[in-house]
Amino acid sequence: MTFGSPAFFWLMLLVPVCIAASVWWLFWRARARRTFGGIADEPGAAKAALFLTPILLVGAIGLAVFAAARPQFGESTDALEQRGIDVVIVLDVSNSMTATDAPPNRLGLAQTEIAAFLERSRGDRVGLVLFAAQPFLRSPLTSDLLALSGLVGGVDEERALLDPGSDLGSAINRAAAMLEESDTETRVVLVVSDGEDFGTAAESAVASAARDGVRVYTAGVGTAEGSPVLDLDARTGIVTARVDPETGEAVLTRLDSTSLRLLAESGGGRYLTLGDDGSLAELAGEFEGLEATSFGEEDATNPVERFQVFAALALLLADIELMLLAIPRRKGVRGGSAAKLLPVAGSAMFIAAVCGTTVADVNNDANAQYKQGEYVAALDSYRTAQALDGNDEPELNHNAGNALNMLARYEEAIEETLRARACGVADDPCDPVTLARIEYALGNHYVGANRLRDALEAYRRALLADGTDNDAKANYELASRWLTPTPDATQSAPIGTPTAGGEEGEPGSGADDPGAEATPGTGEGGTPDDAGGELETLPADPSELTDEQLQQALDEALAGIEEEFTPEEAQRLLELLAEENRRGIESAAEDIIRPDLPDY
Repeated sequence: MTFGSPAFFWLMLLVPVCIAASVWWLFWRARARRTFGGIADEPGAAKAALFLTPILLVGAIGLAVFAAARPQFGESTDALEQRGIDVVIVLDVSNSMTATDAPPNRLGLAQTEIAAFLERSRGDRVGLVLFAAQPFLRSPLTSDLLALSGLVGGVDEERALLDPGSDLGSAINRAAAMLEESDTETRVVLVVSDGEDFGTAAESAVASAARDGVRVYTAGVGTAEGSPVLDLDARTGIVTARVDPETGEAVLTRLDSTSLRLLAESGGGRYLTLGDDGSLAELAGEFEGLEATSFGEEDATNPVERFQVFAALALLLADIELMLLAIPRRKGVRGGSAAKLLPVAGSAMFIAAVCGTTVADVNNDANAQYKQGEYVAALDSYRTAQALDGNDEPELNHNAGNALNMLARYEEAIEETLRARACGVADDPCDPVTLARIEYALGNHYVGANRLRDALEAYRRALLADGTDNDAKANYELASRWLTPTPDATQSAPIGTPTAGGEEGEPGSGADDPGAEATPGTGEGGTPDDAGGELETLPADPSELTDEQLQQALDEALAGIEEEFTPEEAQRLLELLAEENRRGIESAAEDIIRPDLPDY
C-alpha cells in the first residue's frame, strides 16, 4: 500500500487528543453525578451510547485522516500514447563556461536548467551534443530523460575530453544531422551557451537547419559585465584566471546575447537569458504547444485510489454517533433527542446532492462565480468539475485557464489551455469554433506572460480556425504592432546637451562645477538657479525611471548614434530599450480584448 498525500497523517495527532478529552469528560461526568447525587441512572441503551460515542468519534477522525492521505493499493494498466517532439540540446562546455558570473558557474547553471527542462519534457525525445573546439555526440535521441539527466549532470567532468575552443556552427550542424533521420512533425535544436564563438559557420548552420524545417532556440548563460576566464592546470588541478600577456590584465568573457538572439530569430525560435529572467522549464511548457508526433503506445501501470472506502466508513461512523446521541437520556424526553437526528438527515441530503450533481451543473456554477469576479472560487469549481469528469473535456481546461489568467497566473493558464488544445490533434479533431476559442484564449495568456511572439502565433491559429473572429483579428494586429514598432525619427535634446554657453558636447559652465550637466529646471550652463534647485540624478536602474525620465535617458543614449559606442554605452542603451519594450508590452496587454465569460 502506498499513499498519495502522506502529509495528512500529521492530522492523526488529533486522535490521542480526542481520546484524552473523552476520558476526561467521562471521569468528570461520573464525579459530578457522585457529587450532586440523586440523579437517576440513564436507560441501558443510553448508558451504552455514552461510552460508544467517543469511540465512534475517534474512529471517524482516524478514518477521515486515512482517507485524506489517499491510500493506494492494487494496480491498473492503461495504454498510454507517447506523443512529443524531437529536441537536440547543444551544450557549450568550453573554458568560458567555467566563469562565475552565474552561480555556481555558467556550466553549473546550464546543467541545473537542462535538468529542469528534462523534468518538464515528458513524452519528447531528446538528444545531447557537447561542444568546445569540436562537437561531441553525448547521447542520441532518447525518451529515457531520467538517464539523459544523469549524463547532463556529469558533463563538467567530461569537458576535458574536448580541445579548448568554441565552434558553435559545427555543433549546430551536428545536431541538425541527428534530426535529419527523424520523421517527427516538429524538430528543435536548443543551444545553451554564453555566445562566444570562434568559428565562422554559426549563421549558415542555422540557415541550413531552418531550410530543413528545424527550429533553433537559444539560451544565454552569463552576464554582459562578464567574468575572468578560468584555466585549469591539468597537472596540478589548480584553477587560475587567464591573464593577457600584453596588458597583464585578466581576460574577461562576456555573454554575447545579441548573437544568440539573432541566431534564434533566424532559426524560427526565440532567445532567453537563463537566471532571473528566464528558465528552460518555461521553454518546455512552450514546446508542449508545438505540433506533436505519436511515437506509439506503452502500458502505464498506475496505483488504484482506495480513499473512497475509508471516507465512506468515516461518514458512516459519524452518522452512527449522531444517532446514538439521539437516544433519550431520561424517560419521557424524546422530542429534543429526535432533533439531534437532523445532522444525520443533513449529511444524507449532502451526499445525495453530491452524487446527483452533474459536471454541467458544477461548470455552470463556476461560470456564475467567474461572472461575479470570484475567480478563486470559480477556479475551485472548475477543478471540481474536472475531477467529476475525469478531466476528459477540453472545455473545462479552457475555462480553468481563463480563471487562472484573471488571477495573473499566466504560465499556469498557458499549461491548462494547452491541455484543452489536445482536441485539435489530427486523430481527435474538435470543431473549428471550439479550436478558435481555445487558441484565442491561449493568445491572451501569452500576452499576460509577456510572450508576444507566441501570442501572435496563437491568434494566427485562431484566425485560421475561424476567420470571422474580429476580436482575434484586433489582438493579432495589436501584437504585430508591438513586435514591429514604427521607429521614431524625432529626438529631443539629450540631457547632457547645454541650453546655453559652452562648446558642443561639453557642460555649459565648467569653471565652478566641471561635471555639471544641463538638466530640466537648471539655469544656463547647468548651474542650478533659484527655480530649479538641485541637479536631477536619474536612477541607474531603468525600471525605476518614470516614463518621462526613460524617454530622456533614451534620448541621451541615442545622442551621437552615428559614432562608435563604447561597450558601456551600448549596454546602457540596450537596457533602456528593453525597459521601454517591457512597458510597451504591458500597455499592449491592457488593450488586449478578453472574453467577459467562459465560452462553455
